[in-house]
Amino acid sequence: FHLIGQSNERSTVQMERIPVDQINYDSLDVIPGQFPLYYFPEGTDTAEQIKVTGKVLEVSSPGFYCGAFCQSGTAKIEVITSTDKVYAEKIIYVLIGCFMPEKDMVGKKVEFLINRMTDKTHIGCYKESCYNSINSGGKPFYYCINYW
Repeated sequence: FHLIGQSNERSTVQMERIPVDQINYDSLDVIPGQFPLYYFPEGTDTAEQIKVTGKVLEVSSPGFYCGAFCQSGTAKIEVITSTDKVYAEKIIYVLIGCFMPEKDMVGKKVEFLINRMTDKTHIGCYKESCYNSINSGGKPFYYCINYW
């Protein structure tokens, strides 16, 4: 099948080779503009589940709802209050399944129920199909159970 004026030439894409020891858990770091998800190490003393009230600073999403495809996005949150009295982080990073943020979500105050995410956390397809354009600088992500 050929359209008039369409070229038969095939373009090639050059892929950067990344040494195996530099790959951070997920393959997202080989896609331009995407950043890997970092996990809490096993045995960390951070509470398993935390309720956080915070201000949304940044969001990333593939731009469509779940349906035919599984997807997730991420959010960067400035913590205002939390149920964990020893919680010290001022900024947290959250993976949100089937995330399609509201247009005016950035800057809003939102409550989150989150679990710390380790490499063994089972969250189905959401970890493998995450759109993440937020650079956490190596800080680990939480998994969002619910937000309101």
